[in-house]
Amino acid sequence: MQDPTDLPGLIETVNYAASQNDRWLLIATLVLFIVAGGWMTRYFTAQIQIGRVESQEVTKQFTAQVKDARAESQTVMERFTEHLIKTNADLSLLMAHNTKALERNTHALEKVERKLG
Repeated sequence: MQDPTDLPGLIETVNYAASQNDRWLLIATLVLFIVAGGWMTRYFTAQIQIGRVESQEVTKQFTAQVKDARAESQTVMERFTEHLIKTNADLSLLMAHNTKALERNTHALEKVERKLG
């Protein structure tokens, strides 16, 4: 029995069988179709497997990128929150100083008005 992956030998055998008579031609054709079908099945099965592996790799990379983006987003959000807290404290202090300054100015204006009026 020949090795089915030995394509030149298989073609030679099929040519010999085809030259015998119609019955052998039918058998040779069936053998060629079976071999071609087997080859196509193996080829497309391999392509599907390659596609699955590539899909899994892309999914892993995407998942890692999403995790990194979430971590970076969390860090940015924490820094932004800290900045808002600091800015809020600074604004509260500024408002307190401005309120005191306005009170002093109001008292000074009242004194001036009393002296003038």
